[in-house]
Amino acid sequence: MASELQFCLKQWCAWLPPEWRLCSYHEWGLGRLLPGAEPDVSFLPLMQRRRLSPMARAVLAVAWPCLKGAGAIPTVCASLHGETHYCFPILNTLAEGADVSPTAFTLSVHGAAGALLSQFAGNRAPFVALAPGAEGYSAAVVEARGFLQAQAHEVLLLLYEQPLPLPYHTHAANPPGVMALAMKLGVAKDKGSLLQVKQDDKGEAGNEEDTLLKLIWALCQGNGAVNLPGRKSAWRWVLTG
Repeated sequence: MASELQFCLKQWCAWLPPEWRLCSYHEWGLGRLLPGAEPDVSFLPLMQRRRLSPMARAVLAVAWPCLKGAGAIPTVCASLHGETHYCFPILNTLAEGADVSPTAFTLSVHGAAGALLSQFAGNRAPFVALAPGAEGYSAAVVEARGFLQAQAHEVLLLLYEQPLPLPYHTHAANPPGVMALAMKLGVAKDKGSLLQVKQDDKGEAGNEEDTLLKLIWALCQGNGAVNLPGRKSAWRWVLTG
């Protein structure tokens, strides 16, 4: 894995529960923290909205502004635990020997949010869905760099989480609420803010709670930096300009 990556951050958009927003201001230059008590997906027809989980609503709400005028753009989706609120009931249903709803299964897979976004936006560019594990969200920027090296002009990075079902709480950090972040990235020489993601050998490896929340807070500060845990060392995300 590369030790340092550089991108142009052209645009970002995020959703946090109201109680986790640092202030009442919602726009910072190239970025925006969506207001409201719930993610606004009114741009979708009602029948399409009804299929969405709260997390999928947040993902589409933050991705939509970044897709405006972008044409076909590759997308990297990354979530540590994905649609656990669909998966867990399905597992219980299978344990009871009952049949599983095909629709529920379709919406439970790890790539569901990316697939729905591609469908609703008519985006025919490729997307990948990652469960980044111990390397955390920094694994997703490595994947994004791969798209840019393959001659993509831009790439959309989507990071998202939701609270876990109760039985998982003793095994993994539990996100404090539905959260989603969209970042439109280009090569470092493009016009925009400079985003550097590099390994920090002095930083501690291992798990850390609320990493997506801290990343969104850092973006809201404009020129900010945050350390995210990795498998062997931390990754330092630095935004300048």
